[in-house]
Amino acid sequence: MNAGGFYDPDWNSNGAQPHGTVISNGVVVSDFDDANMGGGFVGFNKDNDFIINLDANYFDEVDKLKTELDSKRPIPKETLKSLKESINLEWTYNSNGIEGNTLTLRETQVVLEGITIGGKSIKNI
Repeated sequence: MNAGGFYDPDWNSNGAQPHGTVISNGVVVSDFDDANMGGGFVGFNKDNDFIINLDANYFDEVDKLKTELDSKRPIPKETLKSLKESINLEWTYNSNGIEGNTLTLRETQVVLEGITIGGKSIKNI
């Protein structure tokens, strides 16, 4: 079983320390508890049984965060528009990077705005 991710504070993608618990053949081989995150454990055992072991206050924290989010509503339309644009940019940049694209985040933003890297409109290509 693998951890939920990897602790990589410098964004080097160099196989940093697992973020979560790693179990191999029923033995905990890594348990990175420095992440300042709780929650518990969800996964499959060697017999393919699904295991859920959540901290007792897990849903209390979820409820607290939901209440905080609700206190910010309604979210202004301009804020929503900005959030959608930001998410679209990040998703596009990261998915392109996975496929080997070497554009920077700023270059990706320029392309999404309809301008090619050479400065010409996409419509003119």
